[in-house]
Amino acid sequence: MSLKRILLFFLPLALVVGVVLYYPVTKTSAISIPLPVERAVHLLADPTYIKKWYQPFTDANTDTSQQSDKQWQLTNGDLQLSLRNKNTISATLLLTEKNQEAAFFYHTTLDSNYIDQTKVTMTYKKNWLGNFNGRNKLIDLAETSLQSLATYASNTVRLYGLEIRHKDVTDSAYLFTQKTTSWAEVKTTVQSLYKDLVNFADANKIDKNGAKIINIKILSGDSIRVSAGLAIQQYINLPLNGKITYRTMPYGKKLLEAPFKGRYADLPQAFQSLDQYARDHKLTNMAIAYGKFSDDRTDYEQGDIIDMMVYYPVD
Repeated sequence: MSLKRILLFFLPLALVVGVVLYYPVTKTSAISIPLPVERAVHLLADPTYIKKWYQPFTDANTDTSQQSDKQWQLTNGDLQLSLRNKNTISATLLLTEKNQEAAFFYHTTLDSNYIDQTKVTMTYKKNWLGNFNGRNKLIDLAETSLQSLATYASNTVRLYGLEIRHKDVTDSAYLFTQKTTSWAEVKTTVQSLYKDLVNFADANKIDKNGAKIINIKILSGDSIRVSAGLAIQQYINLPLNGKITYRTMPYGKKLLEAPFKGRYADLPQAFQSLDQYARDHKLTNMAIAYGKFSDDRTDYEQGDIIDMMVYYPVD
């Protein structure tokens, strides 16, 4: 066979092989997460959230370098992850290892017309050569991490720090009082408020079921406002500006409910987490958030660990 014929045979073959090896193909993967679009983008572009789901940057050996919310880099060994760009509905992340890099474009859209459900679509380029030069290893990490994002965003304990559930309102009427105090006086303040409520109920022959609820709001510095409620089983007409007032929650409406185990000082953060969940799921707040004591005991010190349920009334 002449050299010319050999070249005529092998040159087209080499061209085909080259095209197969080098020509990039666009690939996509998609997940659905129970968050609105704006929150989904935060999870995709904020390194604080990314370290919760993007592997291997979830472990303690990850270093974070951040100049702004649009300029940051995560490093774990030879792997680096950085934000290339973002807007209100999308973000592009760049994953590198030594001399290899891969860019991943994440686009968010409403999923099935639910305002609190987002479809996240990841788009990237892939070719056969990546199987040999290590680039496809980066793609495998991105694919695995996308599934980790779906798991993370669907787990309320990981995302909000609480195991949040939905339930119906049961106790709907309360005697209510409050006082501004300090953290150092929280124990005596709580006990004093409930003593006032119980004495008022007994003096006015009001049927009560014993359930006690509490809200603590940080005002400024060491100043806090403690609000206390005692569940009752009847209507009573009281002045709105009195020391003790009558409060109701819409019967038959919904509550966000979560187990809580922590100090009095941890309650405001738990209430904020419930509020964030409600805003993420477009739920309207109907009354103040509160914790319900598991028994009749209220003599907890400032640093004691308390087991209770926390609630957030919604429509």
